[in-house]
Amino acid sequence: MAGLEIGVFPTHRIEEGRGPAAWGDGVLRIDLTALGEHLARDPRLQRVDVAVAHPGESVRIVHVLDAVEPRIKIAGARSAFPGLCGPIEMAGTGRTHRLDGVAVLTTVSDFWVHDGLSVKEAIVDMSGPGAAYSPFSRTINVVLSCQFAASASYRERTEASVQAGLRAAEWLAESARDATPARVDTIDLVPSALPRVGFVCFLMTEGDVHRTYVYGENVSGSPTVLHPTELLDGAVVSGNYHTASNRNVTYFMQNHPVVRELITRHGHDLDFAGVIVSKALAPLPEDKERLAQRTAVLAERLGLSGAIIAKDSAGHATVDFMHACRGLERRGIPTVLISEEFAGADGEDLSLAYYVREATAMVSTGNRDQLVSLPAVARVLGGDEILNPDHNDTVVTGKAADAFETSLRRILCATTQTGAGHLTARTV
Repeated sequence: MAGLEIGVFPTHRIEEGRGPAAWGDGVLRIDLTALGEHLARDPRLQRVDVAVAHPGESVRIVHVLDAVEPRIKIAGARSAFPGLCGPIEMAGTGRTHRLDGVAVLTTVSDFWVHDGLSVKEAIVDMSGPGAAYSPFSRTINVVLSCQFAASASYRERTEASVQAGLRAAEWLAESARDATPARVDTIDLVPSALPRVGFVCFLMTEGDVHRTYVYGENVSGSPTVLHPTELLDGAVVSGNYHTASNRNVTYFMQNHPVVRELITRHGHDLDFAGVIVSKALAPLPEDKERLAQRTAVLAERLGLSGAIIAKDSAGHATVDFMHACRGLERRGIPTVLISEEFAGADGEDLSLAYYVREATAMVSTGNRDQLVSLPAVARVLGGDEILNPDHNDTVVTGKAADAFETSLRRILCATTQTGAGHLTARTV
C-alpha cells in the first residue's frame, strides 16, 4: 500500500469574510452565511446557522453531536470521507490537507428518541473550569446549528447531521487546496522484523441513533482489518450520539492518539501491523463471543506480539472488549486496555460494568461520574436550554447560559477512550 502525505496548515484565528473560504498566514476567512446555505441544500435540513467560537471566550456550546477536522483530498481518493461524501474508494494513500487547530462541531435544535435510544446532551465550554475537561475548548470551533425538515425520519436525522459536518469540513479545507503547508507528514509503514503490535478499535452501533460508519456503511458483521492510514484518512466516521464524555468523535478517528503513537514508534521498537475494527454493543452472549473469537483470530493471523484495545461507549461495549481481551490473552497475545470509569461522584463505586481476570493491564481515561460546576456564560451556541431525553419526550433541565453542576457525562470527550482526553484515575 502506497504511503499517505498529510499537509498541515496551523490555524490561529477565524475571521468572517465574503465568498469562498480563504486561508493565509494562519488565518481562515469564511462566509458564515454561504456555508449555512451550502449545507441547507440537503432536503433533510430545513436550516443551518453557522457561528465561530475561539478558545478563551465566554461561550458554551450545547447539543453537540460530532466534531470533525477540516480536510480535503489533493491526490488519491476524490473525497476526504469516501462512502459518505464521495465514491467508495480506499482512504489512506495520496495527499490530504488538514486545517490544524480547527474543528467543525455539529449541533441540533432538538433531540430525538427512537426505540428507547436517544441523543444525549453534550457540552463544550470555551473558558472557565469546564474548559479543562473537553479537548474542544482548545480548538477554534465552527459551530453548525442544524434544524431538520419536518419529514426527516430518525435515520435521516442521523445521516443528515453526519453529512453536514463532513461537507462543512471539506468546504472549509478547500481553502488550503492550493496553499503551501507549514509541513508535510509522510506516513509509509515499511514492514520490519520488530515485534508486531496491533490496535483493536471497538466502534459503537445501535439502532438509528447511535451509529459508526466504515466507508459509509454502518459498522456491523465480523471484525475487519484496516491499514492505520485508512483510519487517519476518513475511512471511519462517527454517527454515535450517546453519552457525550466517551464518544469517539470523527475528529479523533482522523487524529487517533493511539494510532499516531504507534506510527511514531514503528520501525524503532515495534512493527505496527494494523488496526482491527469491530462492532461494539453486540446484544446477545453468542454474538459477543463470536466477535471476540473473530477478533482474536484476526490478531493471530496478523502475527501480533501484543495489542492495545479501546472502545466506544460503555455497558455492553465493555463486555465486548473484555471478551476480546480474554480471547487474545488466551492465544498468547498480551493486551493493554483503554477504558473510562463510572465510579460514582465520590469515586467509590464499582468502576466497570464487567471485567475478566485476563485484563491485567489497563489505562483509565477518568471517571465520567465526577461532578464539575460550570459558571454562567455570556453567549450560548447550539440552543438555549440544557436538554435530556426521557422516553419519547425531551425534558428541559435548565437554561444553558446559567451556572449549574453536572457530571462529566455531559462534557464532550471528557473521558474519551481514544486517549485524547486529559484525565486519568488515581488511587486514594
